[in-house]
Amino acid sequence: MRKRRNLSDDRIARRRSGARKLVAALSVVALTGLGLAAAAPASATDSYRAPGFRVGNNPGGIAFTPDGARAVVVTDDPNAATSVVTTYNTTTHATLWSTPVHGTGGNGVAVSPDGTQAFVAYMNDTTQTASGGMTVVDLVHNTTLGSITGTNPLWDVAFTPNGSKVYAVAPQFGNTNGYVAVVDPATRSVLTNIPVGQTPLDFTFSPDSLHAYVVNAGDGTATGTGTMSVIDVATSTVTATIPLGISPEGIAITPDGSTLFVTNGGDGTHTSSVSVVSTATNTITATIPSVGVVPNDIKISPDGTQAWVLNWGGASVAVIDVATRTVVNRYSVSGGGPWSIAFTPDGTQAWVTLDGSGTPFAGTIAVFDVKSALWNPAVSRVSGSDRYETSVQVSQKAFPGPTAVPVVFVATGTGFADALAAAAPAAKLGGPLLLTAPGGLPDSVKNEIQRLKPSTIYIVGGTAAVSAAVEQQLTPLAATVTRVAGYDRFDTARKVINVGFPTFHDVYVATGLNFPDALSASAAAGAKGIPVLLVNGTLPSLDATTSTFLTNHGANAFTVIGGPSIVSSGIQTQLAGMGPVKRIYGGDRYATSQLINSDAFTSGTRAYFATGTQFADALSGAVLAAVNTSPLYVVEPGCVPTGSENDLAHRGVTTVTLIGGTGALIDAVAKLQNC
Repeated sequence: MRKRRNLSDDRIARRRSGARKLVAALSVVALTGLGLAAAAPASATDSYRAPGFRVGNNPGGIAFTPDGARAVVVTDDPNAATSVVTTYNTTTHATLWSTPVHGTGGNGVAVSPDGTQAFVAYMNDTTQTASGGMTVVDLVHNTTLGSITGTNPLWDVAFTPNGSKVYAVAPQFGNTNGYVAVVDPATRSVLTNIPVGQTPLDFTFSPDSLHAYVVNAGDGTATGTGTMSVIDVATSTVTATIPLGISPEGIAITPDGSTLFVTNGGDGTHTSSVSVVSTATNTITATIPSVGVVPNDIKISPDGTQAWVLNWGGASVAVIDVATRTVVNRYSVSGGGPWSIAFTPDGTQAWVTLDGSGTPFAGTIAVFDVKSALWNPAVSRVSGSDRYETSVQVSQKAFPGPTAVPVVFVATGTGFADALAAAAPAAKLGGPLLLTAPGGLPDSVKNEIQRLKPSTIYIVGGTAAVSAAVEQQLTPLAATVTRVAGYDRFDTARKVINVGFPTFHDVYVATGLNFPDALSASAAAGAKGIPVLLVNGTLPSLDATTSTFLTNHGANAFTVIGGPSIVSSGIQTQLAGMGPVKRIYGGDRYATSQLINSDAFTSGTRAYFATGTQFADALSGAVLAAVNTSPLYVVEPGCVPTGSENDLAHRGVTTVTLIGGTGALIDAVAKLQNC
């Protein structure tokens, strides 16, 4: 059985001569035998899943340019002659430039404070001879400036915050103490080597560049605990040595320089933890237990509120609240062990390199949207036993009473065509949109109308949609019962708009041939007090009746929903002759929904979800959203699209309501599982 003391050695081995980490092949049973399974999570795993993109094989270190525009990533393909450094566009994730490193076992990367250079540390082989070094990359001209050679194998590298020096740790192997190589970045020459403890793996600097703090993993046994070496940067001397836990590996410092967080991997007896160290007293002030299996890297968010821990052995990321010293979130990752983490300078994203699995160890970068990952709104559900009962429950949330409502709209629950345009007028006039079976009024709907006591009921659609029998059942429930119907769905939509909007200037224009786009627009339209006009978007232009309708109502500003294949370019051009036109569409119905809502709602704390694969719940739900001046997102039946979740998190939404039962939106949606 592999001893726990070798886990750090295995991680190092992956960077030497293309060797793989042997622990990656250990089964769950083997990890349990090592005592690592004892690191039970401090909280349940969060449902958030960071989207990712493919990078080179066996990725290691990652760093950002100061402007946040580029990410610099090192990869070390075991089958390649050299490691590779690649720059990526932070927004699009497109590869910008790539070049070989002058050696194998590339791992650490550091970008200069001015963003002009990157230093890449490499190891080359398993010997303790002077075989390691650093490659220096010119990030302005995308070229290499040469290498710094003659060092022992180097593991990690960083600039002092003021940019005056570069440090790199040489772990050494066996029972030999390591050292820190100090480099002048201007001359690219080694100034000195500072002896530290056994197996130095990570380090950080105080914000004022006066001190460096180096984590020495030791030999990973209970009798050989790790240490931290405190270095005076000016004199290049170790001024203090601080005992730590078993197999410490990662270190991070708070932005004010007052506190250090250090990961301890533990062993077969001691579970993993994070040590909290005061820089004022050089003592451990707290220990955070059970952060995960084999915690390795750790970084603190730029605002200083969270410490993010990578658990390489457990394929997870834990988030520690810096103030309370507790694990508050935990995320699973896939695609290999999480190896290195870096925050974008603005703190909005955390990028995690996943070191690959299988052959040839295909690597991935998981991109965490920090606000989305930490987003934790209150979630509730409004539903009934069927779509009719759900529309009743929605009505009760929208109009709880006891004041009577002026109107109720009633539409069939078996088809979307007639009712798509009804939500905005209903919201404007102050009543719900209730659904009925075509042949008979459900008792629950009848009881709800009696509770609401409307003076007017509008039946949306002809007798083929809502039968004369239903109309007879509705007649005693209000002083006025009026059927609103046209010769087709488009004419019905125009007549429904007339009920609520005798005149209007702004209007949404959506296809009437399908429901998702119009449903998402309905809540936005209702909240803004404007209608949704349905058109046959496959036609090259508007028919004369629709064109005249818009002119007679004073329409002079248009938001077209859907791409040119949904609402034709010819229709857009025709509308442009009447006023300004904006087109909103995404790659699918869910992206379009997100874009509609991000355009219509810039603030607000509430949002609603309805399935994007069925229409019934969103028909009535759009009115509830509109009367609360809130967006309605159509989402996947089994998950929340990542774009929508990001949108809501960044807007600061604190309450989410699901419309429909678990047959429409499963529990994963209630848990905000993104996709």
